[in-house]
Amino acid sequence: MTLRFDTGEQTRVAEPSEPIAAQIRINYRSAGLISGRWELATSASTVGEPIFAPLQQVQQYLGGGNQILLQSPPLPTLSSGLYLLRFTLLQTGGSKQSVTIQYMVGGEQRANTIIRKLRLLSPNQNASINIHSKFHWQPVREAHAYQLEIFDAATGDSIPSPTTAALTFNSLSEIRLPSTPVAGLLVPGKSSQSHLSALVKEHLLPKTRYYWRILAINEEGIIIGSSDLRAMTTPP
Repeated sequence: MTLRFDTGEQTRVAEPSEPIAAQIRINYRSAGLISGRWELATSASTVGEPIFAPLQQVQQYLGGGNQILLQSPPLPTLSSGLYLLRFTLLQTGGSKQSVTIQYMVGGEQRANTIIRKLRLLSPNQNASINIHSKFHWQPVREAHAYQLEIFDAATGDSIPSPTTAALTFNSLSEIRLPSTPVAGLLVPGKSSQSHLSALVKEHLLPKTRYYWRILAINEEGIIIGSSDLRAMTTPP
């Protein structure tokens, strides 16, 4: 089973009231009836131990093919914070199999909000990454989560190199980019480093230049920190 948002991303940062949904792709070997359940842990519970509540029951007949795509119900985005979406496949004999993805809903953020500038520690600028590469950045004490974003070369090349060593960005508009990331990863705020997940790697072409950056997000889903873009190259 492969679970993604309808944009193809593994993680999302959404605006309040922005409509979002997810899709699960299930590969199977034989026809029959499957039962499953969409479940959600809202921002009220994800600060501590997540509590999942059912969103929608699913019963679907599998025909003679070997793959099916199921759409989630619309996902809530009214309250800011971190949400966990899970699809649980209910198997014969009472066993279960689940996959989970996550999204962050941003709170109200004024256009003139001052955003702390984060320092990227590794990989270095223009580094050639490999399967062992660890992405590491300056931690932020108030961060509830970090969003690692990867952009294509066209986006990164269009952004001028920073000309100041200022410790903050002056507004939200300064960190907005002209296109969406080609891949992303949501990292819990207690950690300031991560390897790329297998799903992120699926979105990256070999021997290709990309740019990456980090956003720090607080419990209300408000962006409180951002790094500049840094170039990297994927392995052959």
